[in-house]
This record gives sequence, C-alpha cells and structure tokens, in this order.
Amino acid sequence: MNGLNRTLFQSKRIQILIIVLLTLIAYSNIFQNEFVSGDIEFIVNWPLIRSFHNIPAVFDASAPVPNGSGEYRPLRTVFLIVFYQLWGINTLGYHLVSLITDTVNIVLVYLIIEKITKKRTIAFISSLLFALHPIQTESITFMSVSINTIGINFYLASFYLYLKARDKLPKHSLSYVVSVILAGLAFFHYEMTITLPLIILFYDLCFKHLNLTKINIKNILKIYGPYLVLSLLYIFVRIVLLHITARGEYFGSFYLTILTMTKAFVKYIELLIFPINLSIYPQISSGIRSWVDTYSRLDKILSQSILDLDILRNIGIILSLIAATIIFLKKSPLISFSIGWFLISLLPVLNIIPIGFIAQERYLYIALFSFVLLIGLIFSYLFYLKYPPSIKRVVKGSLIALIVIITLVYSYRTYLRNKDYRNNIVFWSKIIEQNPADEIAYWILSEHYAQADQDDLAIKYMLKAADLNPNFNQEELNIGLGRVYNKRGEKAKALENFRKSKDLKEYQLESSAPGLSENRIIFFYPKQWQVTSVNSGVRIDDKNGYSGEIILDHLAMSRDDYLGSQKVQGDIVQQGLAKIPNVDIAYAREIYDNGNDLIQLFWFKENKVIKIIYPAANFAQRNTFENILRSFVILD
Repeated sequence: MNGLNRTLFQSKRIQILIIVLLTLIAYSNIFQNEFVSGDIEFIVNWPLIRSFHNIPAVFDASAPVPNGSGEYRPLRTVFLIVFYQLWGINTLGYHLVSLITDTVNIVLVYLIIEKITKKRTIAFISSLLFALHPIQTESITFMSVSINTIGINFYLASFYLYLKARDKLPKHSLSYVVSVILAGLAFFHYEMTITLPLIILFYDLCFKHLNLTKINIKNILKIYGPYLVLSLLYIFVRIVLLHITARGEYFGSFYLTILTMTKAFVKYIELLIFPINLSIYPQISSGIRSWVDTYSRLDKILSQSILDLDILRNIGIILSLIAATIIFLKKSPLISFSIGWFLISLLPVLNIIPIGFIAQERYLYIALFSFVLLIGLIFSYLFYLKYPPSIKRVVKGSLIALIVIITLVYSYRTYLRNKDYRNNIVFWSKIIEQNPADEIAYWILSEHYAQADQDDLAIKYMLKAADLNPNFNQEELNIGLGRVYNKRGEKAKALENFRKSKDLKEYQLESSAPGLSENRIIFFYPKQWQVTSVNSGVRIDDKNGYSGEIILDHLAMSRDDYLGSQKVQGDIVQQGLAKIPNVDIAYAREIYDNGNDLIQLFWFKENKVIKIIYPAANFAQRNTFENILRSFVILD
C-alpha cells in the first residue's frame, strides 16, 4: 500500500491521468447539450464566422460583434471561423474543443504549481480541485464562452515557459521567446489575460528575482519590456486605433460602481468557497443582480453608502487580503503569491473601465488558480506536519478522506450543473428558478417557448414578465404577443396587438403580378425606418444604409423550377429548408458576394411566393429587419 501511495504522489503521469479521467467523467454529460443563449448569436447566427474572407474585418473591427460593443477579441473570432469551417453548427465539435482546452489548462496548472512549489503533492491536489470545481462549468459547458479558455491556454503556457526561462534571464532563451509570443496571442484572444505582465512582475517580487532596492533598468526592460510592449500594443490598437473602449456605463457613478464591486468581489470569494446555487445570472446582494439592463432597478445601487455595514465589511476583507499579501511576502511567498494572483487576475472585471456586467462566474477561471494553490499549500502543510504517533495515521487519513469527499462533491455538483445548459428552455427555466422575480428571464424564456411552438406558455410568460415590472415596455409586450398570435395563424389577434403599438407603422403589400391581385400582405415596421415601392414589392431601409427587399411574386411553375430560375450573384455559403409559420414551405440561402453576407428567403404559399433578401452582417439592423418579417400577416 505504501508503494502504491509513493507511486501516486511521485508519478507525474499517473497524477495527471487521474485528474484528466475524473474531469472527463464529470463533464461526460455535456455532449447532449444544445446551443444556448450567446451560442446562438456567436456561433449559429454570426455571418462573420462563415468564411475565411472575413478575417481582415475581424482585426480592423469593421464587422460588428453580437451584443459586443466595447469588445475586441480578434483571435477568438479567428478560432470561431476555423471551427465553423470544420464542423459548422455541430455541437460535438465545440464540446470537444472545450474539453481539450480545459484539459490543457489543467495540465498547465499542474506544471506551474509543481514548478513553483517543487512538490507534486501540492500540484496534484491543486490541479485536481481546479479541474473539478463547479465554478468552471460556465467556462466549459457554455460553448461560446469556452472559446475564451484558448486564450487562457496561451496565458498559462506563457507563464509556465517564463518560469522555465527565469534562471537564465536576462539572457533570452527559446522558452522566453515562445513565452512572449504566447503572451501576445493571449492578449489578442481574451482581454482578461492582460494581467499577465503584472503576474510575472509579482512572481519575481515574491521569489526574490526582483529586488526593488537594487533596480537595474536595463535588465528590467530586457526581461519585462516585451510583455509590457505587447500589452500596450493591444491597448493602443483597441482604444487609439479602433476606438473600442468601455462595454457599458458606470452604475450610477464611478463611486457607486466601486461600492457595488466590493460586493461582487466578496461574492467571488463566496462562490469559490461554497460553489452552490451557481447561475449565469447571480444575485450579488439583495436587489442587485449581475446584469444591468433597460429594466434593471437601480435603486439598490443608487442608495449605497460607504458607511453601509456590508460595504464596510467588504472593504475590510479586501484590505485584509492586501495586508496578508504584504505580510506573507517574506515569511511565506507562496501564500503571498497565491493571494496576489487572485487580486491581480480580477482587475480587468472590477469595472474600473465599465464592462457591462457586475459579476460573472466565468471571470473566476483564472482566479481559481490562486484558491486551489492555497488549498494545496494548506493540505501539504497539515499532511506533512509532525504529529504524535498516536494520532498521525488518523490525522493523515482524515485529510485524505476530506480531499476525496471534496473531489466527489465537486464532481457531482459539476455533473448536475452541466444539465442546466441542456437547451434554452432548461437554461432560462433554471435562471427563473433562481430569480423568480426577474422579468427579463421570463421574457427571454417566452421567446424560446414560441420558437419551440409552445405558444400558450410563450403568452403566459410574456404576460408574467409584464406583471413583474410595472415599468415593463408595453410596446414590446404588444409586439411580442402579435408575433405569437401571428405564428399561430390567429390573424385578427395578431393585427390587434401589432396595431396597439405606437412604435410601429403598418404597410399593406399588394402585388401587380398576374394572378395575385386579390392577395395582400400586411406587415409592421419601426417608425424610424422607411418603405419604398419597387416592382411587385418594397424596399425597407433604416435610412442609414441598411436595406432589404421584399417581392410578392406569382408562382406559375413548380417550386424547384422557380428556385432554379433564381440566379445567384456570389457564392452560396449554405442553403436549405427553413421553418417559417403560415407558409407551405420556406427555403433559405446565405450568400457571400464581394465581401457582403446576404440572406435570401423564399416563402411559398399556395400560388404565390414571397422573395426576401437582406444583409446578414449588421446585427442590430438585421434583428430589426427579421422582426419585421415576423410581423407578416398573409391575407388570402
């Protein structure tokens, strides 16, 4: 038995193999999960990732990002382009990528901790907990989010290679050069990795590689300069050249934002210690939720004061961590480095520059390293402490049992949490279960019920959303109900609700084509847009350059012959049948023509065909145009 224990705690390969196998078991149920939430926008419906031709637009930010104002992650998008070419919208490919990249990070965490502690026991315990901690599920199971972990691959690999090269510095070795290259890739993949230069500086400060009393400017520039230059290059390109700054606004003011973030900071600590009731939409404190949107009630944020007891407590916790980092700097640099890693890694998401969110579990992926390192250090200290012979076996056995129990609990909680990402209905139902007064969750769930043809539930949840918030946009409710009734074929109710909207104008489209003189289409469009008549149809535009055309045509041949007669300018990226209510059959094409992504639709209804073409790239305008299409009431 002792020989087995020695093999376990001394064999790096066996330790890593055990961790990887346990990780694969914990995440074995993710392969049944469908695209949810942001996956639809970033993978399923994002035209930019359909072609390698779009890569220049990725780097110069000329193409918009879904819901991503203030976001610049060009390498991340390049990876999405590559993955889309490999497996399109097959979820298996994205799940495999998430597990592979997470496994790489687990191995890198092991190697880094082994390198800095010189103890494989600590590396094993720490990386085991890193692999199975339930807080990681959002970063792994959520497909569009999991692409971020590739950037963390670069981040951790860069740091590990820096550690390998450290003893030879300021002389540059191959490990150092590769480390710098990986750092640059990390910065342009995921902005949270921008903390790497600070992590490297702090590591050297903790472990006496950097002496602040004897500063050699030449060596400092030679060692740290390349990392700082690349991080500044990312900032320069993003802010100065592309004018991409904040992703949102301060919550009331900078002062109130900082008070709010003290609560988020402590919430992060709570989630690491007690990873229960995990949510993509966590409650930060009473009345304060992680997202700030149109319907957010900001009274709890605006009424905060630095003298509030909970804020004073939070400030005390933060100051205590900073003090501990300083105190342990000489006595126990590993503990100091662990705490410092946590503080530094969260800097990009503390809303010093607004990011649009108060807190997200995914932001803890890098920070978790510090927590598991600290646990590993504590375990190692207690395990190898000299105990009286009478209790030695009991204490060590208890410590091992505790780690086994934590591992089993983490694995089980992770396995259960994966199920919450099964599909959009399960996903948003879970959020409502955790936040029963959240009208936005009810509204989004209603839309997914409508897409699943569960129209009664769609209407129920739309009305519930409006009931929960007296300030809910009645216009949005009228339009939403109109779409559902229209989808059900209840034309009178659809028209009644659309006509209640003060933000929409009504238009009746009549065709001049032979055989269609008695056919009409009524649709509704935003007042800010305009409709212009063209031959047998209309052009709808937003007055800012975005426009689509709708033609009502007579079907005088078979559908296949009609489709064959429609010439295409450009390359067809994909095509096939589409699910459109109230028509006999619908056909869709996505076309790439001279740098433009276009969507072409053919809706067949008895002896008529509705031909539609519009640009795919601009998300806000495209979404508005598609909402216009959802308002089509086809009158016989």
